[in-house]
Amino acid sequence: MTSRVVRTTRWLVVGGGAAGCVVAARLSESPTAEVTLIEAGPEHPVAVGRPGAPVLDHADRLVPGLQVVRCSGTEPQSYAAGFGLGGSSLVNPGVVVGHPRAVDHTHALPIAEVATRDIGPVGTAVLAATADAAPVSLSGRDGRRVSAADAYLTPDVRRRVTIVADSPVRALAFEGRRVTGALTADGSLHEADRVVLCAGAIGTPTILLRSNVDTPGVGERLQDHAGVAIAFDVARPAPSSTPAIAVTVERPDRQIVVMERLAADPAMGAVIAGRLAIASEGRVSLPDPAGPPLVELDQLRDRRDLDGLAEVVEETISLLRTAPVAQAIGECYIDDAGTPLSAIEGDESAIRRWIPGHLGGYHHVAGSCRRGTVVDDHGRLVGLSLIH
Repeated sequence: MTSRVVRTTRWLVVGGGAAGCVVAARLSESPTAEVTLIEAGPEHPVAVGRPGAPVLDHADRLVPGLQVVRCSGTEPQSYAAGFGLGGSSLVNPGVVVGHPRAVDHTHALPIAEVATRDIGPVGTAVLAATADAAPVSLSGRDGRRVSAADAYLTPDVRRRVTIVADSPVRALAFEGRRVTGALTADGSLHEADRVVLCAGAIGTPTILLRSNVDTPGVGERLQDHAGVAIAFDVARPAPSSTPAIAVTVERPDRQIVVMERLAADPAMGAVIAGRLAIASEGRVSLPDPAGPPLVELDQLRDRRDLDGLAEVVEETISLLRTAPVAQAIGECYIDDAGTPLSAIEGDESAIRRWIPGHLGGYHHVAGSCRRGTVVDDHGRLVGLSLIH
């Protein structure tokens, strides 16, 4: 199929997720910059959902058909990633990591710590049970979700940036070993002096592999936090205005996320026991150049991750059994079939057998184009010229 040139620009930003929106906005601040932002998914006109709760029931806002193999020997499972301008900020809970005042939000991303009065019964009980628990900060405005597109692609920025939505990039265009633009699925060629890939930890290596880029390490060393969920009945449902996630328990290498209610059943909640500091590494590969990527996280390949996650699970069970939390919840369950927590409680071997088949608490992939191997300290692809 012959490509047709639809636009020539100075800067082409591929991917309109959280990174792409920020990069395009910042580049456009230069009076001489001409910036085009191209996004595979649509531009959604209205934000859906409240801050503090994932929005996973809107299929049009999720990358269609995306699956990952979390643990060697397990079946692929659906993986939630945002689809459209704003990326995963369209669907994630909007929980801000780190203290709001420690981050420079030049474009006025609205964030605020959840007030004590807005925390539900379970979160309040967790705060009373351990000194390591604290209210989270959420990005939102007037009780509504604020995506990266809402925050960074302001009307003023949109006057400076050309936005092309519904245009999946299939591959990069080359002259020798210099990248000259990007080819979209409809055969269009977007020429550019400089190209910045912001298609995420799965999308970026997929584009590079489909473009036959031979830089060693592309797609390798992929990682995600390892987490498992324990559900429970709630003794008293939280008000509808309460954020689903308002409290977490934070440690340097681990986290317990308290979900006040589940989207499928407000009379149930859950805790996610997570190991944040991961040693295991997976990969993004492309068995069929015309097909979808194969995403293998291989999360428990390094024994330290199973050991660490088992410790977090035991700590989480102890938290659930403290007097304040036990009074706020009812029966606890370790799977969708309603198997009670007592089936593994107090049995370290049973916990370790349960974990591999129930991974899935996090959707934070990273690391597939590592600095020092795939890109240099300035983000330039080793061996090629994406930015020249």
